[in-house]
Amino acid sequence: MKAIVYDGPNQMHLEDLPESSPQTGEVKLRVAACGICGSDVHGYTGESGRRTPGQVMGHEFAGEVVDCGEGVSDWKPGDRVAAFNIIGCGACPFCAAGQVQCCPDRKVLGVNTGKVGAFAEYISVPAENLAVLNDEIPYAEALLNEPLAVSYHALANVPESAKTLAIVGGGTIGQSLAMVAKVMGKWDVYLMEPLEEKRALAERQGAKAIPSNVETLRAHLKEDHGSDAALGADAVIEAVGIEKTVLTALDAARPGGTVVLLGNLAKEVTLPLQHISSNEKHLVGTYGFNAQDFRQIVTWINEGRFDLTPMITGTCTLEETPRVFEDLAAGRRQAVKIVVEP
Repeated sequence: MKAIVYDGPNQMHLEDLPESSPQTGEVKLRVAACGICGSDVHGYTGESGRRTPGQVMGHEFAGEVVDCGEGVSDWKPGDRVAAFNIIGCGACPFCAAGQVQCCPDRKVLGVNTGKVGAFAEYISVPAENLAVLNDEIPYAEALLNEPLAVSYHALANVPESAKTLAIVGGGTIGQSLAMVAKVMGKWDVYLMEPLEEKRALAERQGAKAIPSNVETLRAHLKEDHGSDAALGADAVIEAVGIEKTVLTALDAARPGGTVVLLGNLAKEVTLPLQHISSNEKHLVGTYGFNAQDFRQIVTWINEGRFDLTPMITGTCTLEETPRVFEDLAAGRRQAVKIVVEP
């Protein structure tokens, strides 16, 4: 089968790999669509250190069942499915509690499993990690279950008392946060993003999009919610993961507010300790999502609750994928989501 093999920083190539059969408890899928995630690009450049030479990347995907391993009875060839990409050890307290994203030995398909990811014609997935897709749902849109579920999981950290929510960053995750927040209907949402085209998309998703300027945010909060709200948003989600945007998120939160740290590109950032403690700001980390989050999001996708079409800003074949990565890494191409269609 054809697959894209990562060779090391800024290098990948198309290769014919042996096609394997699903193991016990697994389902083999024909990959219909796999999204290029920002973390894939940062792994490709070597910036994050989270990809290993020789691996096949790709962790946002959907496809069609072509074969089932021993012990699988819930799926059959031809079934259309979305996939949950995290695999836990199954034995730790976190897995027992359904919090597989916190499992110390968790594996993510297309990231660190040691198996072929979804930048390939076929991938095998644990049967329990699949959810059915309605016939009318395009595969390219179905793969967005991953950033949407990440967002849903992050939003669970916003206090029930919060009325205003600011999102820092208008990339795939920022847009997904805006979409899920709209469906949940709990907050007045402001999205902070420097690029006009991404602000326009966020407006379509129901957020009030503004430039990445805290003073502008405070002015909008004051206009919409009164002078007390001008101190900052009740909750802020940082969706980029670099020091500059983390500091923006901290500044955007009101005293006593909550800052959810979702972006994690930088390995380390320097934080203003006195500002955080003297203003009693609450910092919460969030990572990935769990099976319950995944199934809720797929249910909403099947119900047509999201406007997903504008999120897909390009497609490519496996043959074209190395060049697309090169362009994304060099900044020659801006995109919300590019989909590889093997």
